Amino acid sequence: MAAVVASDAILINLGFVLSWYARYQLQLGRELLEANYVSYSEYLPVGLALTAILLFVFSTQGLYSRLRDGTWLDQMSVIVASTTVGIAAIIVVTFYYRPFGLSRLLFLYAWALIIFLLALSRMVGLQVRAYLRRRGIGLRRALVVGAGSQGLLVMQNIVAQPHLGYDVVGFLDDNRQEDIGRFPALGNTEQVRAVCQRYDIDEVIIALPSNSHEKIMDILDCCEKLRVAFSIVPDFYEISLRQVDITPLSGIPMIGVRRGSIRGWNLLVKRAIDVVFSAIVLLVLSPLTFLGGTFYSIRMLPEAWRVFTLFNPVVYIVNGFRWAFYGKADVNVWISLTMICLFLTVCVAVVAWIFRTGYRLRT
Repeated sequence: MAAVVASDAILINLGFVLSWYARYQLQLGRELLEANYVSYSEYLPVGLALTAILLFVFSTQGLYSRLRDGTWLDQMSVIVASTTVGIAAIIVVTFYYRPFGLSRLLFLYAWALIIFLLALSRMVGLQVRAYLRRRGIGLRRALVVGAGSQGLLVMQNIVAQPHLGYDVVGFLDDNRQEDIGRFPALGNTEQVRAVCQRYDIDEVIIALPSNSHEKIMDILDCCEKLRVAFSIVPDFYEISLRQVDITPLSGIPMIGVRRGSIRGWNLLVKRAIDVVFSAIVLLVLSPLTFLGGTFYSIRMLPEAWRVFTLFNPVVYIVNGFRWAFYGKADVNVWISLTMICLFLTVCVAVVAWIFRTGYRLRT
């Protein structure tokens, strides 16, 4: 994980350097006057502070704890959201202490370049990791305790998903002593300590029935003493408790298994809509927050962008607060109030329609 954190730190700084180069050397965007030129040495503390903020936000959002089982999309959702928060924070801090002289457009370039570089590094990292794991490099030696339905399911999924990075050395079970395909039987559940020491186990996967409380606690205690990681697989009954429908019949609870209401092509369409709307939120709505006039006056924008920002509700909210604090605003306060009420009316109408029609509400 330390290597990944170091790589992220380097890429964040690289993205910030490239954003400075794009703004001041290539002069992408609005043309800069010679008097407004700022050398990178003045931006260096800002870049280092941004690196520290982003690494902290990534860590608190669990990005580095998902390295083993997180998909590329899972990691990207964290990266985009965390980078947006980090850039917003550094903008607030920077322009509080130095409100003039620094380019605001540079931070927008930094946001896009940092996300692009981190996305590219994650994609390459996942491909390299999958390649190495298929060749038996970097695998975690795992021991499965329990060869019941849960244990079989765990072993089947590990075989089907080699990218997870597990190498199951075998299993322990009190009732089954014969091998299961490629997985050898290594003894009973009382031999956890001996097997862990003999095979240098990295992780113990406990797949015993939930009524084996004492046995599970003994195994957990053994793993803690040996400093071996462990995970517990819930049995079918525990999983089913979250998948039941309870229907009252004259005061008598009728319990049935909950079935998926969306299947086949409908499920595929739903997934596609989820992905599209998630992409819109992450890649469209998040950047619009930077066009809300929060950290600058919208009068500084080119004419085309100034007109575009007038369709952003954030502009009117920000200008309302600005007028309340300073008595001045880019947009007339009555226009801001009217537009806020209009957007609020539209949102309330949509919510009312959802409740009236029952759209996507469970019954």
